[in-house]
Amino acid sequence: MVRQVVWVWLLVLVSAHAHADPCALPEAPMAQIEHALGMFGRAPPPRVFVPPSRLRGLLPTRMVMGMRNGAFDEVAWYMVATPTEKISNGTNIGWTLRFDWDLRPLWASPLPTLVAPDQHLARAERVEHVAERVAVQLNQLRKAQSLALQVSAGDLLCREAQGDAESALLVIAAVLNAAKP
Repeated sequence: MVRQVVWVWLLVLVSAHAHADPCALPEAPMAQIEHALGMFGRAPPPRVFVPPSRLRGLLPTRMVMGMRNGAFDEVAWYMVATPTEKISNGTNIGWTLRFDWDLRPLWASPLPTLVAPDQHLARAERVEHVAERVAVQLNQLRKAQSLALQVSAGDLLCREAQGDAESALLVIAAVLNAAKP
């Protein structure tokens, strides 16, 4: 009789374990990842180069203004600090205003800046670096999914696999957000 009870309980446990919900993990958004890597690989739109007007050469590049206030006594010059000082043999007051122009824009045309050829290589290297980082996270997600196939929901290993999957998807979501225009 004891054997029959043990077998019944063993069958109940095995059937309960067999009918338990499998550990579920979210899937990786592969289409969005491929689209984001494509966005990173695209060249930015060319900048429209509008040369500055040649008439800017008619505007002064520098303006200097000064004032001079002094006294002359036939021997030397003295600078007067206050109007109450005694001034002998004359006063010298003067103003100066000076403008400087750079006339080169009137006849020289500036050349547009050219795109450096190594920018394409730098963009490709940046895309490769991002793809490697995403691949590491996808690998971690796949390992978590393979572990989830072996355990049931609510199991400690299932929660660990779900945590690994969530952390991998968080990094992938950050890459997807960075690729948005």
